[in-house]
Amino acid sequence: PPPPSGAPPRARTGVERQIADLVAGILGTGPDDVDADQDLFGRGIDSLGAVRLMAKVEEHLGVRVKLRRFLADTTLSGLTRLVTAALPDPADVLDRLTAQDAADPAGANAPAGAPEADASEADVPEADAPIIARLGGARPLPGAAPIYCLHPLGGSAHCYASLASLLAERRPVYGLQALESGVYTGSLPGLAGRYAREIAGFDPAPGRPVTLAGWSAGGVLAFETAARLRDLGHPVARVVLIDSVLPDALMLETLDDLLELEELIERVAELDGDEARRLLLASDIGLFDGLGMTPDQVAAYYQAYGPRLLRLWRDGLRGLADYRPRRYDGPVTLLAGDRNPAWVRTAQLAGWRRIAADLDVHVVHGEHHDLLRLPCADQIVPFLTG
Repeated sequence: PPPPSGAPPRARTGVERQIADLVAGILGTGPDDVDADQDLFGRGIDSLGAVRLMAKVEEHLGVRVKLRRFLADTTLSGLTRLVTAALPDPADVLDRLTAQDAADPAGANAPAGAPEADASEADVPEADAPIIARLGGARPLPGAAPIYCLHPLGGSAHCYASLASLLAERRPVYGLQALESGVYTGSLPGLAGRYAREIAGFDPAPGRPVTLAGWSAGGVLAFETAARLRDLGHPVARVVLIDSVLPDALMLETLDDLLELEELIERVAELDGDEARRLLLASDIGLFDGLGMTPDQVAAYYQAYGPRLLRLWRDGLRGLADYRPRRYDGPVTLLAGDRNPAWVRTAQLAGWRRIAADLDVHVVHGEHHDLLRLPCADQIVPFLTG
């Protein structure tokens, strides 16, 4: 948490200062503007920026940090702990870096002699993260009702980081994550039931109605999870669908993506890590565009999570293709992006009106993949807190 008003900021270790410089270089800001306990995704780092940051850490500090380890705690202090634990002697490394900076102030060359260390795979099981993860660093008012954000098809809740940072002082925000936890995604009703039980058992404000939100396919998952929560007798204040479309309107696209992904999984299974990465970099698959990811990002995530990444996406597509929603009579808000083609808007309205008895529709500004990013995310906040 930030220091009390008027108190000096916490002193940084040498390693933390070096990592702050690397983060600042990616963000285009000064290192003093990077708070040690702020979620770096909320600060402006995106998934590609995270990949670049891991590469910079390895280049400048000689430590290889797996992306999935960083994603377990996406703060400067969390990354510093990972790096420091892997270094044989952090003080010695700082001396090397200081000498290198004096000899090469422009930073043109990597620090000679930096030790090769690894904070990656040694003690990490295939999937070791909890299903529910706290998003946002600040602590909201005591007793504030929580907001749960359901992951989209990609399986990670980190896409909500900017939104969580805007909400941090008002409402606690939690993400439901499949990519990090390894939960099975092949049955959407089964997945929603699992998440409903997790929320009901975890809820830090028992008895308070919760808000569920989801972007893209995450909205479909939030909708079904809300129904499952009500089946358990847990109150739901509202479901907020952020530019979501019911899967039956996209069935042809979903099946095409599934066939392409099945073929890719078969090809990747025959390759080693470097060959698989080269194949992914050269792949032109519609699903990647749908996820808002470049081949570079997909390849980096594959390096972090391995074959289960593609299997999770495949299972998620199967879950969407098989999903048959039931009618829900609780409050539902649909936020439709104004950059959508007319047929998408028509499919959104017709689909959700068919199964949501208490539907409230609003048009928000932005392209589908920008709605959770600043500045577009600002306009989402009132619908989650009102």
